[in-house]
Amino acid sequence: MTSQIIEYSQTEMALSELRSRYKGATYDLSTTAGDKAARAARAEVKGYRVALEKMRTELKAPALERSRLIDAEAKRITAELLALEEPIDAQIKAAEQAAAAEKAEKARIEAERVAAIRFAIDGIRAIASEAVGSRSDVIAETISRIESKEISLVLYAEFTGEAMQAKQQTIAALNDLHEKALAHEAEQERIKQERAELEALRAAQAERERVAAQERAEAEAKVKAEQEAYAAKILAEQAAQEAEQRRIAKEQADAQAEIDRQRRELEEQQRAIAQAEADRIAAVEREKQAKAEAKAKAKREQEERAQREAFIADGPGAVELLKLVADHYCVDTAVAANWLAKYDFSELLEAA
Repeated sequence: MTSQIIEYSQTEMALSELRSRYKGATYDLSTTAGDKAARAARAEVKGYRVALEKMRTELKAPALERSRLIDAEAKRITAELLALEEPIDAQIKAAEQAAAAEKAEKARIEAERVAAIRFAIDGIRAIASEAVGSRSDVIAETISRIESKEISLVLYAEFTGEAMQAKQQTIAALNDLHEKALAHEAEQERIKQERAELEALRAAQAERERVAAQERAEAEAKVKAEQEAYAAKILAEQAAQEAEQRRIAKEQADAQAEIDRQRRELEEQQRAIAQAEADRIAAVEREKQAKAEAKAKAKREQEERAQREAFIADGPGAVELLKLVADHYCVDTAVAANWLAKYDFSELLEAA
């Protein structure tokens, strides 16, 4: 391979010859000859390397100097260009900032203008709600004031139509409130007059009642005297009548008590008969049930006994299992046979 740097060509040619001699070479450094050969080889290769580095430094020095000069000159020219550019840039940026500030100020002024108009329109709309509950003369004065309020382009600009609409709506609402207030005030006046008339009627009625009460008191005093005389006569007659009524009432009570006693005796006899019949039926039912249960029990005992006898008779294994169950649970053979008829004890037999 030929180097692209002409000055390196001689070293490149020597590298091929050095590679053929030293690539993969091994030395016995334990001997003087081997140590000497290895050091000589290293020195030869190092000489070429040091020479190449020296040549590289010498070849690069002019280029480095030119590069330094290029950077320094560019830096100088750049500084001069910036000296020209920066004042212009500062003017442009200052103008841009001033334009932005002017735009922001215009936006602020416009926002304040719109807000002021909106506030004025909202104020027109709020007048109707503020007038709710007011007297009719106050509402009429408010209507007159709103009707005379100027709505012009000078004051409301592009919101003139909205302001005019708000004014008309407010006047309509105020007129409605004025009509309702007039009706309410008229109703209140009517109620006031009716109350005055009612009070006059009540006073006249009270006077008539006073006179009537006085006349009734006088008449009642006269009647009372007459009634007291008559009452004494009546009381005597009533005393006689009441004594007779008490006698009759006692006779009726005695008769009723006798009827009630007879009725209770009859009811007790009927209950005793009904209870006796119910007891008889219950006794018959219990007897039937006892017979049925005894029959079922005898049948179960017979079946269990047959099962036990069949199981116990089933070969020597059953006899051994019967004995194991009786011994293991400390019971007699009859109980063990009954258990064997109900449960599986094959595991006990296998364990034994």
